Amino acid sequence: MTVTLRDIAKKSGLSIPTVSLVLSGRGPELKISSGSIKLVQGIAEELGYRRNYQGLTLKSGLSMTLGVVQIADAGSLLTCQYWSLMAAGIDHAARLAGYHILLLGASPSPHPLEDARRVMDQHRVDAMIVMGEMLRIPSEFAKHDVPSVFLDNRHSAGRSNIAFDPLPGLDEAVAHLHELGHRQLLWIASAAVDKEGSPERRLQVARSAASRGMELTVWHLESADSRTPDDRLMACYREDLLRLLPLPKHITAVMCGSDIIALTLLALLQDQGVRVPEQCSVIGFDDIQANLAFPALTSVSHALFELGSQAVAIALQRIAQRGKHSSIHAAVASHLVIRQSTGPAPQTAARMPTAG
Repeated sequence: MTVTLRDIAKKSGLSIPTVSLVLSGRGPELKISSGSIKLVQGIAEELGYRRNYQGLTLKSGLSMTLGVVQIADAGSLLTCQYWSLMAAGIDHAARLAGYHILLLGASPSPHPLEDARRVMDQHRVDAMIVMGEMLRIPSEFAKHDVPSVFLDNRHSAGRSNIAFDPLPGLDEAVAHLHELGHRQLLWIASAAVDKEGSPERRLQVARSAASRGMELTVWHLESADSRTPDDRLMACYREDLLRLLPLPKHITAVMCGSDIIALTLLALLQDQGVRVPEQCSVIGFDDIQANLAFPALTSVSHALFELGSQAVAIALQRIAQRGKHSSIHAAVASHLVIRQSTGPAPQTAARMPTAG
């Protein structure tokens, strides 16, 4: 026997429209009480209610599907944890809203944006989330009646986008080290990223350190650039660090431009007999591989899952604004995740070997 909205309304004592709104995921948006939402959801599960997908889409004119396209040069979504964590956030938020995901560009495709536009032309999705950075966004996306949301793209000005703000987490990291008594700080980053890609990160560390009376030293790693494959990065960073190490004797804490740099540094410090965090504190950036380190790495989190979730929230707002070509902008702040690689500054320069 098919369970209907009328059956749930009768058992719950609520109206059919209220039950319908709750089961469509619009309860919180329309200020329906949490008690009523839990009651309806509980009864629906108890009775084995299943929504009629075809009827729902026919009535609403929506496909109840969000497109997600990854541009070709952003690394594989299925193998790169950076993008897969964002995708997990997208999928989670979409399911909570009653939506499915259509994934494009996860496997190699010469023209992922053309694939996305074709899907949009066919109205198989209600909105398209574009993951990755590109220098030029096709004008067809801005004019299309299916809205687009750009995720982690610095060149999406004037389009709906969700951005990552690295600065709060970096300031937290410097403040954390200052509270632990560190006054001499080393920043290590890829030269390609630090000078051209994201110089604002180094500048924020410099501002945060100066405001607290801390001295900052900068090391740049030159061997790798944006074209270096992921499986070669650690080897390149190791070569560069071996040329620069040992640490200057006044340095008691190191902040790294990525977790991969920090993991490489941890291994080399261990080889050189430097104990972390007793003799030197180390902080990474990304919080992707940080929990795999030994000791577990304190790291500035990209909040990748939240970035994906917020992209869905913007997409749903754009869907609700049908026909309006407005843009919505939001940013997700980074934050510090404290683990075992940071500790009080050593009272004496007991670290060996050292450079002068």
